[in-house]
Amino acid sequence: MKYSILIPRGESAMIKNITLLDSILDVANCVDINDNNTYIARKVIENCVWLKDMSLEDFLETTNINGSQFKRFYKLYDCNNFSILKERIGLWCDIRKEQVVKQCQWQKQEPLARVIFNLTNYNDFNDFFNVELIDRICKQIYQSKRIIMYGAMGLLNLTHDFQIDMKLFGKDFIRSSMYEDKALVPQKDDFVWLFSMMGRTMNMVGTTMRLKILNGPCKKLLITQHGALLESDFLISLNTDNDYYEGQYVFMFYLDMIKTRYYELYIKEN
Repeated sequence: MKYSILIPRGESAMIKNITLLDSILDVANCVDINDNNTYIARKVIENCVWLKDMSLEDFLETTNINGSQFKRFYKLYDCNNFSILKERIGLWCDIRKEQVVKQCQWQKQEPLARVIFNLTNYNDFNDFFNVELIDRICKQIYQSKRIIMYGAMGLLNLTHDFQIDMKLFGKDFIRSSMYEDKALVPQKDDFVWLFSMMGRTMNMVGTTMRLKILNGPCKKLLITQHGALLESDFLISLNTDNDYYEGQYVFMFYLDMIKTRYYELYIKEN
């Protein structure tokens, strides 16, 4: 028996729009590959919110991208010219931001937290649902130019939607390679996020780069399984028995809590 999916007229174009930036972010997140398409993808993500107001000349000058290379890039996504790319990305941003705003309801976080709490080994709910800690993290996000994420790929891969949503709130969350010659060097106005379940991941980075990341002047958040295995200014302990299912659910809850609280404190119009 054969099955088919009927897509209403016009829906195909809409699907292309809503998946466009996701596809470009996938390329931008190939942090261990340095080629033209990866660089262009990163610049498109960096400028996606205001791309609709930029001319082609402005974009190429701002990003230092070659016009011919850029044309080959956007044709990969069935865009015949820059205007079509801008229109599709602008529509996608408008749709996604409307969805995110509807989802960011702080009053729903505590009931959800009480469900997720059962996956952890926390004894005290207030230690798990630590609003004061999340507020301080959100304040540091607000004050920072970039948020650079280093660490375990299993956790980094769960940040895709979070990256996009926070970009729509005006904040750049950037993944870094863990290789010595490709890792991003944090600056004083950056905010470093370290993902390491057991603390071993940072050993992948060479000694010189590891010292630049861990001993640099910027603030650092460590998200780990049990305790402070690395020195940091902020610590989120997932505190589960399982690094995968339970640990990943708790990790994603904290990302959602940070996003929702950031919206409540810095984006929402009172």
